[in-house]
Amino acid sequence: MTIEPKKKKFTLYAKNEDVGDTSVAAPAALTGGTLEISFNQKYVLDALQSIVSDSVSLSFSGAGRPMVMRGVSDKTFLYLVMPMNR
Repeated sequence: MTIEPKKKKFTLYAKNEDVGDTSVAAPAALTGGTLEISFNQKYVLDALQSIVSDSVSLSFSGAGRPMVMRGVSDKTFLYLVMPMNR
């Protein structure tokens, strides 16, 4: 993931040795500084499938720190994802 608040851009990048790689950029409401961080996609997808809200909040404390995922309209759901080491 790459977060670029000044450009209001959130980019997801995935790479698989057997299949190849892909990336997608989406406009987003972002605050804070620029950040590039890696997560296991399976854990992120598990959280997204459990969130019933139409919007998702992702909170970061910096590189190498966990990400907190929440549904914007559902404050009862909280999911912590640990980053991958490079």
